[in-house]
Amino acid sequence: MQWGTDYWNALDKGKNIRYPAGEIGMAHGIGEVGEGLKANVFRGVKAVELGFMGAGKGFRSQPGGHTPESYSSREREEMRELARINEVQLSTHASPNVGYAAGWQEGSFREEARENVVHEVKRAIEFAADTAEGGPVVMHLGEFPRPLFKLESEGKFEAYPDEAKKAPIYVVDKRTGRVEALKRDTEISVPVPDPEAVNAGKVKSFEDRYAFPKRDPSGAIAWEDVKIYDLEQEAIKKKEPVEKYVFSRLMQKEIDLERGEELRWKIDADREKEVFDELHRNREMLEKEMKENKYKGQWDAVQFGKRYGVAPPEDSPRFKEFLDDPIRYIKVEEERRKGHSDALVEVSRSYGARRHDREKMRDSLQPIVEYGVEKSAETISRAALYAYEREKKQGLKKPLWIAPENWAPELYGSHPDEFRNIIVKSREEMQKQLIDKQGMSQDEAKKVASDHIKGTLDIGHANFWWKYYKGPKEDFDKWMSGQLEKLTKEGIIGHVHLSDNFGYHDEHLPPGEGNAPIQRFVEDLHKHGFKGKLIAEPGGTRPGQEFSVATQTWKLVGSPMYRIDAQSVGWTDIEHSYFGRAPQSPNFIVGDYAPGKDWTLWSEVPLE
Repeated sequence: MQWGTDYWNALDKGKNIRYPAGEIGMAHGIGEVGEGLKANVFRGVKAVELGFMGAGKGFRSQPGGHTPESYSSREREEMRELARINEVQLSTHASPNVGYAAGWQEGSFREEARENVVHEVKRAIEFAADTAEGGPVVMHLGEFPRPLFKLESEGKFEAYPDEAKKAPIYVVDKRTGRVEALKRDTEISVPVPDPEAVNAGKVKSFEDRYAFPKRDPSGAIAWEDVKIYDLEQEAIKKKEPVEKYVFSRLMQKEIDLERGEELRWKIDADREKEVFDELHRNREMLEKEMKENKYKGQWDAVQFGKRYGVAPPEDSPRFKEFLDDPIRYIKVEEERRKGHSDALVEVSRSYGARRHDREKMRDSLQPIVEYGVEKSAETISRAALYAYEREKKQGLKKPLWIAPENWAPELYGSHPDEFRNIIVKSREEMQKQLIDKQGMSQDEAKKVASDHIKGTLDIGHANFWWKYYKGPKEDFDKWMSGQLEKLTKEGIIGHVHLSDNFGYHDEHLPPGEGNAPIQRFVEDLHKHGFKGKLIAEPGGTRPGQEFSVATQTWKLVGSPMYRIDAQSVGWTDIEHSYFGRAPQSPNFIVGDYAPGKDWTLWSEVPLE
């Protein structure tokens, strides 16, 4: 990039920045990509981002149904030639509707969802290789939910009043990707501590309450309700990982219950087994007596039953069954006792299995940030490796790279620290893959990873944080400026989106028409020698006024447009004229994008 250092008239003097118009681009908008490119060529834009809203099967009949795969090889060639002839640089934006890199979907991290993201980004990579011949491929970040209040130790943000005492604590079962959430204001029952034990310093945690509970006169334990928030504070005090500490202690209560039930049913099963064994022995003894002719009928049966305790009470309806056939009666009783014992064993095993499963789950719990970022990094690095291989295969002259973009504050990846973390972890994962699978040196792999994973910073998306900020807008702008300046200095940002809003939603107002700190951000980019493109994104203008996004942006960042060619032109002349009236250099339109079959000039004078 060449920063302007000259000025063309006195109005240029004293400006903080003069960002060349050639470094300011526009996104094509929604709908036909080729038509969007042509429209921006007419506007004199020198960088155009071609993006898609569709995912899966494309539907070109619908504005939001276009996908990279909707465009044939011939159409891609036409776009490539159109950009090349007009010296327009292209970038690519994968659909924001493809899901997120971590695979978060419907309350779980799903491998199939993550793989679908890879497929969709690959489609955009292939399109970018064919049309842009390299450059950034933008994909949205919005990886998984997490509270806002924990992002700043100073307490700058809050999603809703008392979020710190109400927000969920999230953990992931890393075996399944299933997410468990527990609100901080959820109440749990714990024993009231024994006052004497408290005075003696024996009760220092919630666990100690179980060892030293207060009891009422009957000996029953006294209980009281506390909140998960209180358990969290205990974890912080003990310098333990909050998520694991809280969930482990809650799960331990269930584990202890299941262990107790496992033992109780096992004891009952053993008791039944003892009765069965005794019946079996007694039946064998009775059979022996009968063989030895020591058994003399009903009187002996009664005596035998009394002696060995196998006869039912004489007033029982089953007593006659015993007298008629003692052996048969005892065999039936044996089977009943054995069946009961086996059933009790199964119940005990069931509780044991549940206890074991819960213990495994407890041991496999992982904070959502750790798990989610790992998955995001794996996905982004896979996409970047694919882009790198495609770049080499097609012999592209510039890197084809992945450009993750910050998105909504409610989801991980939008805060500057989170944004940095994902980019860094993704580069580290790509570097590891290059070393392990391609045998690259560490230095070479590090450079390749840094060149092929760079963030897209959307200042409009960053401005969403304003609605959660606990302070005046001036302080927010200063804070955000400092955060983005750090990202710029650290080389995290490789691509920039410019749009405006009033800090609530992604309205895509023309830059300068909302309250996003755009000019301040661009000044920092300039100061730290940012080398990427600035892409203005239309969407919030009146129909037919999309061109004003480009002119507003040029004006906002001080692009030296006071003169075009040899004639002086004011911003009003450019912004409020119809195209062709304000003096501009001619452009060439080729293929089906041209008004006719012959190549024509901007003025439509035949080329002779």
